[in-house]
Amino acid sequence: QAEGGGGDTIQMINEHSAHANEELMLMFFQMDLDVRLQRALNLDAFDAANEIRKRRDDVDQALARLMENQPGGAARERASAKQASLDAAADGIILRGQLAQAIEEERYADAAQLRDKIAALEEAASGSSGSADELILTASRANAFVLGQTVRHAQHGYYGVVAGFDAACRESDAFLDASGASSAPRGTSQPFYLVLPDERTWMSASGGVGFGQGDVPPAVVSYVPEDMLQQCEPPPSDDDDAQAEEAEAEEDVSSSLPSLAPPAPTGVSHPYLYLLYYGADGNGNFSPTKRLKERFPDAVPIREWEQDDV
Repeated sequence: QAEGGGGDTIQMINEHSAHANEELMLMFFQMDLDVRLQRALNLDAFDAANEIRKRRDDVDQALARLMENQPGGAARERASAKQASLDAAADGIILRGQLAQAIEEERYADAAQLRDKIAALEEAASGSSGSADELILTASRANAFVLGQTVRHAQHGYYGVVAGFDAACRESDAFLDASGASSAPRGTSQPFYLVLPDERTWMSASGGVGFGQGDVPPAVVSYVPEDMLQQCEPPPSDDDDAQAEEAEAEEDVSSSLPSLAPPAPTGVSHPYLYLLYYGADGNGNFSPTKRLKERFPDAVPIREWEQDDV
């Protein structure tokens, strides 16, 4: 953990979770290997595809070890179910390609073994209980923030984008004390979010210390309790003046609701944004990629499941 300097700045630096960053990095490796696998399958390069699948399995196992015995398991099981169906489809294509090659080369004993493997794969797929999509759509909606939502840190004042969440904290007591999260009203029994801080507002809040400077990692991934995050107002629009009188009339009612943070600045910046989101919408929030939605299904906005992925 970082030491020295201003207390708030040190807490901000110590909010960076190496565990959460490693999880995202492994997900990036998965994404890259999936693209390579699809390219190999498109070219009927089945031997190369098989090698890529083996490398993909190694990354999957590393991610499973990382997440072992961590809270938030239900969401991760749903994500694993979805990925398992995709992996089975890729395996089936590879095996059928190898079968065709074996028949062409008159290696009939190998062909018989490959047929058995294909039959076993199809039987396993048909015997699974419910589709992965059904599992994902039954996800709990207990968390206050969703993937791609722009939020503001209530204590430090920087803005960021939600990149994942856990139903309860999976960091150590030392992390909680160093980051100041132990002082959150609900403690560890609340959702904790992976937040990609906006580099400019993070630097401003830290007194000018930027990513990659001193003890600050090149790409900060903050791990923040729900109590310490604020929803942001949408950016101003042309209709705001016309709605001002109506807003004043509702002021007495809205004063009893939690206050919103000011709109996030335009051009939110973080090294991982282009890998995890398709882009920003008119409200300053970001549209998560298919892979990110599969990884954190419990944090996906309902409307995202109603849209076809590009």
